[in-house]
Amino acid sequence: MFPLNSKRVNDDLSKIRRSNLDPEQREKEDLELEEDKKQTKAKLKDLTFKDYIAMVIAVFSIIIPYLLILFAVLFLFVFLFYLIYLR
Repeated sequence: MFPLNSKRVNDDLSKIRRSNLDPEQREKEDLELEEDKKQTKAKLKDLTFKDYIAMVIAVFSIIIPYLLILFAVLFLFVFLFYLIYLR
């Protein structure tokens, strides 16, 4: 319902849970978090040129239909203006 508030609540709950952990368990959890961060960075470094091209094509496939509609509307407006006022 309120995704921003629920994220904040979940963050607060995880901080409370983490503060109640034993120092050994907290250290273990820190190591797991660092390992997850390293794996995420490694995945991001594995992006190739083809991956970037695919992302660019995906963005263009989202934007181009709206641009075409905009140009069609502008063309119709100019065409109707020409027919009505410049004849």
